Amino acid sequence: MRKFLDFLIERRHWTLLLLLLSFSGVLMFYNTPYRRAVFVGSANTVVGRISSAVGSISSHMNLKETNQVLAVRNGILEKQVIDLQSQLNRQQVPHHVDSMEISPYRFVMAKVVRNSVSQANNYITIDKGTRDGITAGMGVISPEGVVGIVSNVSARFAVVLPILNPRHRLSCRLAGTSFFGSLVWDGRSIRHARLEELPRHMQVRKGDTVITSGFSAIFPSGIIVGTINDHHPHYDNNFYAAEVALSVNFSGLSDVHVIINSLNIEQSDIEQEAQLW
Repeated sequence: MRKFLDFLIERRHWTLLLLLLSFSGVLMFYNTPYRRAVFVGSANTVVGRISSAVGSISSHMNLKETNQVLAVRNGILEKQVIDLQSQLNRQQVPHHVDSMEISPYRFVMAKVVRNSVSQANNYITIDKGTRDGITAGMGVISPEGVVGIVSNVSARFAVVLPILNPRHRLSCRLAGTSFFGSLVWDGRSIRHARLEELPRHMQVRKGDTVITSGFSAIFPSGIIVGTINDHHPHYDNNFYAAEVALSVNFSGLSDVHVIINSLNIEQSDIEQEAQLW
């Protein structure tokens, strides 16, 4: 305290000047309504800008949590759509009385930690593995549509073989029809693939929706894949090959859902037994 008083005494002229300036400012503020209004308005502007900046920073910090909540909601909605589609398919089958059967599908949310779109054989790595119930052969989708199939799994990660890989073949059909074909990627564009082996007599129109056929235990029927962009006769002139504009933007992929089918093992086992005959 003694040193502080000595400091003020040594600089008493500057201290007195600051006190007089402060006192003068207070008098001007209280005795002049215009200056007081300007000061209050400026102070409110500064406070408002600071509050806005703080709000923006808080919103940005909460963005990750918000995205996770939205991903959960998307997963719930996707499962509801699949359940409703399954019930609709069962009701369309004559004499099927068990129309309220519980859907065998459930979802596991995952984050994309690595993604390639410019290679000849692209792949995707996600942050979920065997400890989360993921196994090879499971389907992977996003809120936009079909992504691919799990090919390799470790405890904490899994590698997905996406549509953008020539080794991937996906059974698809045109919405509203029973005609189906195989979707393959020719490596020319990350936004397009080819739907091959379509019967020549069927009517294919630009804009028709392409969905999963449901002819495997990997993907339920009715998940969107894309839309017809163009079509032309296949090489042997007996089938159509249609160019499909993919619904998933693979270059911006971040959140996916792995489909777990509780009946997958049972269906795969009985199909393998049938192939032995």
